[in-house]
Amino acid sequence: MPVVLLLLVACAACGERQKPPDEKPADAARPQPIPSPEDEPELPQAPSIADLVIPDGVPALSRLDVEQARVDRSQILNRRALELHNRGEYGAAIALYKDALALDPGHVLARYNLSCAYNLNGQPDEGLAVLKQFYDAGCDECRERLVRASEDAEWHARWNDPRFIELVAVKAEGPTERRWWLSAQPCPDGTELRGSAPPEGAEIYCARPSGRRHGTATAWKDGHLADQGNYDRGRRDGVWLVFDDAGSLRESGEYRRGRRQGAWSEWTPTGEQLADGRYKGGKKHGTWTYFAPDGAIERTETWRNGRKKPGD
Repeated sequence: MPVVLLLLVACAACGERQKPPDEKPADAARPQPIPSPEDEPELPQAPSIADLVIPDGVPALSRLDVEQARVDRSQILNRRALELHNRGEYGAAIALYKDALALDPGHVLARYNLSCAYNLNGQPDEGLAVLKQFYDAGCDECRERLVRASEDAEWHARWNDPRFIELVAVKAEGPTERRWWLSAQPCPDGTELRGSAPPEGAEIYCARPSGRRHGTATAWKDGHLADQGNYDRGRRDGVWLVFDDAGSLRESGEYRRGRRQGAWSEWTPTGEQLADGRYKGGKKHGTWTYFAPDGAIERTETWRNGRKKPGD
């Protein structure tokens, strides 16, 4: 083979030298540009109560007086809405609650019921927005409704929502934990917290090592608040609230050494006072007054040691 041809073949072989296995391509060896902060995707912001929007048709909360006829009609619509609410017809209930508020924007109970109906209807943002109206108004009755929401099983699905926590972390005295059993010291010295709230349990209370109840207690029935109050060495003592099967306040008053004692009130499912009177030693005693839906006195009864006076 001619010498020139041999040289050409050798040079071609040199040009086809294989790269070491660990050698990177020339382009890969070049430094890559560092992305600027503007190029980085923004992290999603945590939901805030500032972003809540009041649903259409829900008026601002107003405490101004309105004509009695409008108040009466608003109460009737709230009752009808509550019947639908308790049957699970939340959409229809929402419409009636709005009508009730259009007549009386200061009907606190109808507004609270509306917030619950929205939440149960799969519209939690709307429900929270209505709750925020209580938060923004800041009236005593508004704060009481926020405290009620913190213990209402109808809001259970939102108990860990940061917006709900912010809204209900309030009481008449100022900011506080949304539920008494979450406070730093929920029970008196020498006692411990027992039980669990729904859905895991149906009762939560303070008790001494012996099991005797001492301190605050709350119970539920079928997911609805049943009663709440205080125990003293195993017996009910102090203010107690008793609720009906739907979780609406039914009775409120005081116990002394396990028996009803002193002033008590009875309430309708829609929040109007039905009656008030007194107990003595666990029995009705003295004058009991019953009210009509418009607040007028309907009748009075006289009781003595649990027996009603004939003719009343």
